[in-house]
Amino acid sequence: MPSITFDGTNLSSYGLSLITPDPSARLTANSYQMLHKAYAPESIAVPKTITLGVQISGTSQTDVESKLDSIKAVLNRRKDARLILSTSSDRYWMARFIDLSGAWSGPQLFWGSIAFICHDPFAYAVTETDATHNIDSDPKEISLTVAGSADALPVFVLAAGEAWDSTLTLLNAVNGMEFTWADSMSSGEQLAIDCRSWYASLEGSSAMSGAGGQFPVLSPGSNLISVAGFGSLGTLRIRYRARYM
Repeated sequence: MPSITFDGTNLSSYGLSLITPDPSARLTANSYQMLHKAYAPESIAVPKTITLGVQISGTSQTDVESKLDSIKAVLNRRKDARLILSTSSDRYWMARFIDLSGAWSGPQLFWGSIAFICHDPFAYAVTETDATHNIDSDPKEISLTVAGSADALPVFVLAAGEAWDSTLTLLNAVNGMEFTWADSMSSGEQLAIDCRSWYASLEGSSAMSGAGGQFPVLSPGSNLISVAGFGSLGTLRIRYRARYM
């Protein structure tokens, strides 16, 4: 039977089964006004509420009550944790428990619902994509096919194979988002461009003084990443999780 894994605990071990297992069809976006009453050019993704119909079964009412207590102990974390539905086991939401309610339909069966709120409404692939590409030409183009239904937020790590002092560009030619960095690197040093937090670092220290442009996201489907001004000795590591609406 379908079930829930929350914060690493599969609740099927406590007799819980999903009755309404698929929250993914709902999608909401809100417009918002800025200081001078004009509306922002883009909508915002609002928190997502996931309400799941469940049943909890056991050998007796005492057994089911004990299982309910165990489930409450798992749910009552009061913080965000990974929520995985066995019907969509390739993805997770960062969810926070908000409600458990229901009624007895017999001494051995409790029917009800469990509600979670996801302040980040997107689901993320359980498996992170992590690939390293050789930079053997300037410019260098890398084709990527990204799963999911929303933009992925990658971390790019450029490892220099030679010393240089120039301006590099990192462009996603599909969506036009381009990051620039004007500074210098020594052979073996690594420049990390974190598009999740809009932060660039060189060997762990801030490199934002040389940064410009945008932090390129990866669109669902085909992407073409172009690296220019980096020379022809080095590597580009790309890490991301596919995102789903």
